Amino acid sequence: MKIENETTFKRREHVIPQFLGTFEPDNPSMKGDLVCDDCNSKVFSKLEINFVADSYEGLYSQMWDITNSGMVRIKGRNLDMQTVTGFGDKFPDEFFPFLKYEGEKPVVKLRPQLKVRNYVDGYQVFTYDSLQKIKAGGKGKFNRFKKRLRMMPETDMALFGGSNDGSTEEINRFIKLLNDLGISYNEKVRKYASNKNIEGKSIQINYKCTIDRDLMRVIAKIVFNYFIYCTEQDGSYYKNFLYEANFDKLRNFIYNGSGDWKEIVKFSKQKAILDIEGDGSIRILAHTIQFTLKGDLIMAKISLFGQWIYEVEIGKYPLSTQTKFGCGHMFDPFSKSIHPIGPDKYSLNRLTDSGFGWFKI
Repeated sequence: MKIENETTFKRREHVIPQFLGTFEPDNPSMKGDLVCDDCNSKVFSKLEINFVADSYEGLYSQMWDITNSGMVRIKGRNLDMQTVTGFGDKFPDEFFPFLKYEGEKPVVKLRPQLKVRNYVDGYQVFTYDSLQKIKAGGKGKFNRFKKRLRMMPETDMALFGGSNDGSTEEINRFIKLLNDLGISYNEKVRKYASNKNIEGKSIQINYKCTIDRDLMRVIAKIVFNYFIYCTEQDGSYYKNFLYEANFDKLRNFIYNGSGDWKEIVKFSKQKAILDIEGDGSIRILAHTIQFTLKGDLIMAKISLFGQWIYEVEIGKYPLSTQTKFGCGHMFDPFSKSIHPIGPDKYSLNRLTDSGFGWFKI
């Protein structure tokens, strides 16, 4: 914890990190007097970058290109992913499978991309458009990128492109862009498979993900952000509860990783959070957070992209009354919309107060 003159509080902390989507008319965010700029930039940014590159939910975020950056980072320590395409199972033969909607079904979209092995672990992917953005983004950033690629062994770089007619124009255009940027790419082998056999088809993605403390700190941070925002919406009286010792266990775990994280964040046995998902056989590709009371503890359930459901212990409920406590929302990163959820049968169409707050069930 820091005293006021040790840091600044100029930036806002988003309830849902921007790598998971932005929402209209505005991303819900906490006022700048609750999360200091040092925590935002030095602690949380590093955690979130690692989460994107090395978690299953982070993989989903990149496959959908939620940030529209066209860049991918797979760290490969906790997350091990292979794309089985029929080209082979080695580094140069596995392109990164971006996703798109075809009707209501998610399918693979083959985007022209440069794949570069990282020095330590994993790899990065740059689409054609992302390289143009790097070039336009400033001399310093581009020079660092160019220096890195100039030092890269040819065996640690691979280009992917596609066409339905066997044309090599897309690959040649990418090579020309690299050459124009001062990066030499000497092609050794060229393999071919028709786009008709790839795009829009099922491609097997093998993955395994090991859950660790830092990944769960991000899950806990998103939950606590949501709790803070809901508390803010109930006014200054409720906001005072945020500073009580009831929430120190979760707060300290998020800030410095202290405590038994397996007791703070657990896999939920619940099959779904949204009623419309029924028995869990159908999952909505959205982020869902809901907190309720479990005895005298405030508990939260969270799912990102409709994948695993985590249960997070927020802390002891600080009020004597427990009448109608709880809140829940679904954040849809594709429509950029936010929907309140509740315990009623039609949880996305409920008629009660649709705002944020402790008592918005």
